[in-house]
Order: sequence, then structure tokens, then C-alpha cells
Amino acid sequence: MSGIPLIAQGSTVPSADLLWVLTAAVLVFLMQAGFLALEAGLTRTKNNVNVAIKNLADFGVATFMFWLFGFAIMFGGTFGGWFGTSGFARSFDEAEAWPAVFFIFQLMFCATAVTIVSGAVAERLRFGAYLGMAALVAGVTYPIFGHWAWAGIDVGESIGWLAELGFIDFAGSTVVHSVGGWTGLAILVVIGARIGRFPKDGPPRSIQGSNLPLATLGVILLWVGWLGFNGGSTLGVSADLGRVIANTVLAGTTGLLAAMLLGYRLSGRPEIGYVINGTLGGLVAITANAFAVTPISAAVIGAIGGLVAVFAAILLERLRIDDAVGAVPVHLAAGIWGTQAVGIFGDHELLGTGLSRIEQVGVQALGIAACAALVFPTTYLIAHAANRIRPLRVPPEAEHIGLNVYEHGATSELYDFVQVIDTQARTGDLSLRAQVEPFTEVGQIATGYNTLIDSLEETEAQVRDYQDHLEEIVDSQTEALRSTNAKLGLALEQLESTETIIERWTVDGVVLEMNQFGIDLFGFAAEEVIGRPGSETFRPWSDAWEAARRQLIANPHESLVCELECRKLDGTPVWVAWRDRPIVDENNNVTEVISIGFDITERREMEMQLAKAKDRMESELNIGRDIQMSMLPLDFPERPEFSIYATLEPAREVGGDFYDFFFIDEHHLCFCVGDVSDKGVAAALFMAVTKTLIKSYASSDTSPASILTAVNVDLNVNNDTSMFVTIFLCIIDLRSGRVVYTNAGHNPPYIVEGGGELITLDERHGPVTGAIEGIAYREGSRQLSAGDCMILFTDGVTEAMDPAEQLYSEERLESLLKRSRMVDTEEAVELVFDAVAEHRSTAEQSDDITVLAFSLKGTEAVQSHRIALAMNNNIDEIESVAAEFEAFAELHGLEEAVRRSVLLALDELLNNIVSYAYESDGDHQIEVDVELAPHRLVMTFSDDGVPFNPFGMERPDIHASIEERRIGGLGIHLVRTIMDEFDYSRRAGRNVVTVMKDLTADGSEGADV
Repeated sequence: MSGIPLIAQGSTVPSADLLWVLTAAVLVFLMQAGFLALEAGLTRTKNNVNVAIKNLADFGVATFMFWLFGFAIMFGGTFGGWFGTSGFARSFDEAEAWPAVFFIFQLMFCATAVTIVSGAVAERLRFGAYLGMAALVAGVTYPIFGHWAWAGIDVGESIGWLAELGFIDFAGSTVVHSVGGWTGLAILVVIGARIGRFPKDGPPRSIQGSNLPLATLGVILLWVGWLGFNGGSTLGVSADLGRVIANTVLAGTTGLLAAMLLGYRLSGRPEIGYVINGTLGGLVAITANAFAVTPISAAVIGAIGGLVAVFAAILLERLRIDDAVGAVPVHLAAGIWGTQAVGIFGDHELLGTGLSRIEQVGVQALGIAACAALVFPTTYLIAHAANRIRPLRVPPEAEHIGLNVYEHGATSELYDFVQVIDTQARTGDLSLRAQVEPFTEVGQIATGYNTLIDSLEETEAQVRDYQDHLEEIVDSQTEALRSTNAKLGLALEQLESTETIIERWTVDGVVLEMNQFGIDLFGFAAEEVIGRPGSETFRPWSDAWEAARRQLIANPHESLVCELECRKLDGTPVWVAWRDRPIVDENNNVTEVISIGFDITERREMEMQLAKAKDRMESELNIGRDIQMSMLPLDFPERPEFSIYATLEPAREVGGDFYDFFFIDEHHLCFCVGDVSDKGVAAALFMAVTKTLIKSYASSDTSPASILTAVNVDLNVNNDTSMFVTIFLCIIDLRSGRVVYTNAGHNPPYIVEGGGELITLDERHGPVTGAIEGIAYREGSRQLSAGDCMILFTDGVTEAMDPAEQLYSEERLESLLKRSRMVDTEEAVELVFDAVAEHRSTAEQSDDITVLAFSLKGTEAVQSHRIALAMNNNIDEIESVAAEFEAFAELHGLEEAVRRSVLLALDELLNNIVSYAYESDGDHQIEVDVELAPHRLVMTFSDDGVPFNPFGMERPDIHASIEERRIGGLGIHLVRTIMDEFDYSRRAGRNVVTVMKDLTADGSEGADV
């Protein structure tokens, strides 16, 4: 009888046992995640999507097949101990919970056997073929062998023919792991190795996994799952449970250590592959016998299991069988060992079979053989037949691009771009171009790449063709000249008609022989060359020649390639590429040198032309930089109303960054920052045109949206280069502090308020200018107060990279501005520049960096008066707040008509907050800040109520009848009518509403401040 724990037929399973088996099932399910992480880490990134979907989909296939067929075949009423015949599509309507719990636990074992196959056949098996193999395992081979070994354990019997003979496999070293291993091995024999794994004329090539830490995490998850795998096989909370789990941990540990020590022995270092396979091999080996061995035996079994897994992996490699993750060595080889270890180390009382040790060893061997005889031939024949109908393996091009793309269409814009680069690298075809997706990071890279390839194709094509031809001639002639002096004569005759110089000379430089082409090339007579030092005729003495000669003598078994400037009889220079091969005597001394030379004068002239072109490019960059810098205003005015300062630091390659500021009239200042898409002189000129257009249109227009709409029209005319420019344009009324702005595809600037609050102006009012015709730009506005500072910048700030290619980023810039007080605009600009420079460190600056700071001052010219008001969320307190405001406004000379209308707006907004801001009746404070300046009145309301923007409400139709009009909204409509500007934001958990009254409107002279 089997030593596997049995549940007595008809007995009620205690709740504690039910809970433990369910918990163990969850732990075994965790092994699915472990197998996924292990396989994904040990295979290449281009197949990781395929790995993920396989490890998810095979669980679904296994569940369905095991419920429909497998469970009945494995645990149904037996047909002679060979397979079950009842319980198909099993229902669980019994009064007891045990049948359903037992099904769930066994389902997880079935899913584990299926998933073992996934790692073995990774990176080459079609997805549909894999699901077919998973269905075969879950519905046929696994449940049949499982019936032989485990049938009846759910009802307290042991009715499989193997179990009746005394075969023991406690938690499935053979039932689960060897079944998965034999299945994987059969499929591997049919589909073969991955491309490049076993070269025909060389040793096996290792295919490196993409993420070994992830694979190691997978091992840890599997180890955790194994505690449920073995511990749950007690089928209850018994005295054996602690021993089973302890033995499992011990065996995994000794398997790890033994394999790691073996790795030291074989390779001299602790290799991760040995550690992974050793750990898993130890865990597989203890699975069959964990309940019946001592801790010392468990340690020995685990250590041998780890070594067996490592040596089996080496054997598979010698047999040129490609197991991607080592599944066959771990699960099959270590599973066989663990099953046989039952008879060698098992305690006879705990086994309970009544067999002697020799008999037990024999029965265990019979079970191992029976598993092999069932699983391997069945799987091989079905896989072989299916492969004849339709190949199970993906085509070679699919392996090259990866199963992510081929099987699942998991492509990307970056992948397409890399494919172009890869194709270009493999073919050398410079006519290929990357597809450009506008306004994306990859699109920008592709544009730059295409520009580079354009340049390379134009300047390098002839040089590359010549070098390829030269290399072919050098290789062929060098091969011919490696023979003896006798063969040299034949080679000389064969090459006499080629455009190749062939020379034989002594170690002192005396020419012994030269072919006719060489003599004709240099223009000397043969008697003027032969028998004389080359330095007296065609090869002038130089340090380079002397160094080459000495190197040949010092290294007699190496050929030398060098380029030297020679001369013709008339003094004309000739550049020759020489390949020299020394001839040595029996004492290893150099006696003569054979030289093959090629006239590379044309190539050298092309190189000089390229150098001149480079110099011209540098000159163009300098011209562009001069244009760029000359267009920038460098005189920053000192005014009582405001302070402004800016700096532009150009990169090595001139970009199109710019900034500008100028007065439109006495009261309006315009300032902006922009960035042109291209580089060089073209970008500098495009920048100059853009600045000129902005200044021209701003001279008669104070609307940034209107100005950029007109500028966009002009930039699109005859823009054959498709350049464009991002712009942030502001116009501020220095009397009121009201700034109106338009963002045309630029980085959002920041406002550092006088109180330290950081505001991001993140609206986008339209795309970049110069790229799309017919754009009507929008604009936004904001009220600045004394002490507020605006920071405008280009992407050279946030995209500056350190040596590790980490961006400076918006997050770092915001953190810098939040912790810094913007006291002076020049200090603010230098603060940003210093932070970026510190981040960049030794890395090269790749783009222009531009920063502009504008600060509104609190001088007498914009002197204002403030009052802070506060009240609780009580409607009765509004009257006292209104009285305080009226006294304040009257004191500082606000006209009575204006004062009365503003009081209406104050009353309406406070009523709105008290009525709608709070969901509970608790006490809350409402704060009102009033600022009165000569040309404006600003009121700011702050409350901690629920988020609500009163100005986001739909405007009421005041022309509709009372019956047709929607209820509500009239009060806010009144506020909109009275005040000139309104703004809402949510800051630090509070609603902040700001309204502004322009005191210069309608001829009003403002307050008497």
C-alpha cells in the first residue's frame, strides 16, 4: 500500500485540515508566478510577452481540461487500476466540502506539470502548439499516470496498479515533475534547438537571459510555493507536517550549496545558473520522500538532487538538446533521483508498504520506467505527427524578431525605429530612412537620425566603396603571399598586371625586388630602385617609416599595416597603404620583408576634403551662434515697477533658443521665450525672423493670441524646411499687474508667489508655430501681485542629462523653486543655471539653455493697501465682513459706485461658499484677502470646503422665461458682470477664488492711494 496520507472513506474532514489544504493550494498557485518570473528572466526580452501569456493561458487550459477529463481519469472509479471512468465535468454539490477542496489542490499540481513544459520549449514553439501540448498533459498523460500512483487517496483507498505494488511518490517527483520533464524532452527532440545555440563548426553558444535577478525572484517564489506543494500533500494538519516542511527547506538549501560549490569547481566562480538549477533540483528531489526521511537524509537527497540537475544540464548540452531554462535537468533528472531515493533513504514504518529495501528500490524503478514509457512516446508521436501537418516551431525570421512581435503583434514605435537601424547595420544600405512620427520623442530622434544618414550617404559612399574594394584586394593578395619564396615568384607574375605594388626588401630597407606597376607608379627606372635603400628613391625617411621597420623586426610572426607618404620621381607625393609580412630563418630572425602596397592618394584627398568640410561646418556653427547671440537683448532696465533678467547658454551645436522683452507702450511690457526645432545657421535665421515678426505685430496689438496667430501665418509661408518654433509670449499691464499669455507648444512656466506658493501655468493654447496652417491661438491671464516672480525656460533646462543620462526634469526644477525665495530676478536665473550645471557635471551640454525671470515690485508706483478679513461658515457673519470692507474702501478713496457694486460681488461669493462648500455642520473658517491698488481691486477667497469651481458652471440664459430658465447660476453671473477677471484653483486642500476689478475701465480714475 502507498505511504501517501489517505483520507478515510466516509469520514468528515476537520475544518483545520480543509483550511490547511486550501492554503497549500494557494501557495502552489503562487508557483505559476514563480515559473513566469524564472522563464522571463532566463530568456530574451523580445520573447517576454510570449512567456507571460503562455504562463497565464496554460493555467486556463489546464483548469478546463482537468475539470472536464483529467480529474475523472485520475481519481474516478478505476478500470483495473489503469484509468478512471467516472466523474467527468465534475460537479461539487456534495454536502461535504472535501471533494471541492481536494479538486482545487490537485488542479494546482496539474497546472504545475503543464507549466514545466513552457520553460523547456521557450523562444521557438508556436503559441497554438503550446496550448495543444498543455491540453495533452492536463487531459491525458498526467491524469493517467496520476491514476496509477495516486488514485483513491481522496476517499481513503489506493487503487492504482503502481500504488498497489507499493510505489511511493509523496508529492510528485515523478507524477508531477517527471511527467512535465518527459513531455518537454519529447517536444525538444521534435522541434530542435534555438537558432545559434549549437553552431555547426564550434562549441555551444550560451544565450544570455534578459533579467537574472527576475529569474532569481522566480526561484524564491517557487521555493515558497513548494512549502504548500509538499506541506499540503499531508492532506491535513498532522504530526508529519512540520517534518515535511523542514525537510523541504533543508533539501532546497543543500541543493543550492552543492551546486554553488560545483560551480566554483567547474568555472572558478559562483555562477547563477548553477545556483538556480541546484536549488530547484534539491526541491524536486525531496518531493517524493519528504514525509519518510530524517533531516540528515533530506540534506543528502537535496545535495545530490542539485548535483544531478547540474550534470544533467551539461549532458543535455553535449547531446545538443536546447532546454531554454533547464527544465528537463531539474524536473526530470532530479525527479528520477528523488523517486529512487524513497527506497534508499525511506523509513519503512513511515512508508508502510511492507516491502524490503531492495524490493522498494525495485518498485520505485518500475514506477520511473512506467512514467517514461507512457509520457515520452505518447508526446513524441503526437508532436511528430502534428509537426508533419503544420510545423510546431515558428519560422527563423520569427525567432529573429522575437515571439512578442510575431505571435502577439506586440510592436512599438521604438521597435520600428530600431528595426530600421538594425536593417541598416546589417545591410549597410544608407538609402533607408526611419519613419518620422511628428511631435514625439522617437519622432525627433528619427528626424535627427535621418539627417545624419543623409549626410553620411552624401559624403561617405565613395570612400566606403573604395575601402571595401581595397580590403578585398588586401585579403586576397595577403593569402597568396603567406607561402614560401617559390610561390612568391608565381604570385608576382599573377599580380604583375594589377594596380598593386609588390616589393621585397631587407631589414635595412634595401629594395631587392619590385613589380612593374610599382616602378611605373613612382616613375623611377628599375635600376634606380633595385639594390638601393627605398629612402633614397620613393620612400623618404620618416619617423613613421622607422617605427614601422622596428616593429616588424621585433614581431617577426605578425604582419604590419601602415600608411606612409611616398614620392614620385618628380617629387609628387603618393600615399600608400602598406601591408608588410616578414620572412624568418630557422633561428626566427627576420631576413626579408614582403610588402604589398596600394595607392590611397585619392582616399587621403577625400579625407582632407572631409576635414575642410568639418571646418566649414564649425565656421557655420560659429556664425549661427553669433547671429543667435546678437539678436538677444542684453541691457536689462532698472524700473520701479518691475525687474527682468535672462540668460541664454548655447550648446556646441547652435540651436534656436531665444528670449526677448520690449515695451509696447508706456504701460504694457511684452516678454517671451522660444525654441526653434532645428540647429545651425538655418535655426538662427528662423529665430531672427520669428523675433522680428513678434515685435512687428506687437507694436499694434496687445493680445498674445492675436500676435502668435499672425506670426504662425507668416512662418508657414515658403517653409520648405518644415522648421517650427515653440513660444511662450506674455504681455503685462504694469499699472494693474494683469498678465495675458499664450503658450504655443512650449514648456509651462512657473510663478513663485510672494508667499512662497508655486503655481504652474500649464495651459496649452495651441500647437507649435510654423508647423500647421490656419491655427487660431487662445490665451490665458493671471493677476500678479507685488513680489510675484515668473520663471520662463526652454527644454534645455529640464532635459539636461548627467553622465548617467538622467534628466534634470520638471520635478527637480519645481523642488528647487519651492525651496528658494525669488528675491532678485538675476539671482533667480543664476540659481537655475547653477542647479542644472551641478546636475550635468561632466556630461556635455546637448541643447541651448535659456531662462528668463520677471518680478513685479512693490514700489510706490504700484503701492497697494491690504486688509485680511475672516468669518465662520455662518450666514449671519457676512454683514460684519461687508461693513469692514466698506470702511476700508471708503478710507482709501474707492468711488462709491464701484464700492457698492463690489460689495454685491463680495456678498454673493460669501453666500455661495457658506451654502455649498461644506457637507457637514462643523465650524469652518473662510478667509478673504483684499488688495486695493491705484488701478485695480483684487479679492481672494479661501475655504476648506469640497472642491468646487463656481466659474465652471454653465452661464444662465437670462433672456429665457422664468419657467424655461435653469435654477441657479444667477449670483455667479452677477459676479462675472461686476468684476473683470475671475480665477479658481485648489491649493493645499483649500478652494481659492480670485476676482479682480479694473479701476481704469470706463474712464474711472481708480482709488486714491
